[in-house]
Amino acid sequence: MPIDFGYIAGTGADPVGEAMALFRRIGPAASALRTLPQEQRDEVETRLRELVEAHLADGRVRFPAAAWLVTATFDHRDG
Repeated sequence: MPIDFGYIAGTGADPVGEAMALFRRIGPAASALRTLPQEQRDEVETRLRELVEAHLADGRVRFPAAAWLVTATFDHRDG
């Protein structure tokens, strides 16, 4: 069953800073920021901050997200 939700990346006193710290630690942006030359890293960081700021509303940085909820059963009598 698909589930759509709002992924909260930053909240609190500095939601943009919190989201930026998260994206520096995990995900594809983190990998790029660790491996790119400084000049390119600065550009990626600038563009990432613009994206984060564009998703700031009501004191939260929120991105649309989706997940699948999957359940399964196993009949132990057939085993």
